[in-house]
Amino acid sequence: MLVYCSPFKAVWDWIVLVLVLYTAVFTPYQTAFLLNEEDATMRRNRDSGTRTESPESSRANPLVIIDLIVDLMFIGERLRHSWTPDMTLQHPSWV
Repeated sequence: MLVYCSPFKAVWDWIVLVLVLYTAVFTPYQTAFLLNEEDATMRRNRDSGTRTESPESSRANPLVIIDLIVDLMFIGERLRHSWTPDMTLQHPSWV
């Protein structure tokens, strides 16, 4: 079980904040610009005359790998959240 005020949790929370900001910026960017580019590439690759057979075309897109890592970190955040005890107010006069 993790303590709610540990240094690890503070660093983890900052990492999750950065990942949320990344998701908030790059998801709309990918939706607006990159999905159309992928559709055009798929249309070109249907025709054997315009198909590209280069090593660059067979590699994974780095943004897909980064998005996978972000998704795994969010799953880890959910698991970490379930292992951390709730911070309950034990002494209302402290507020």
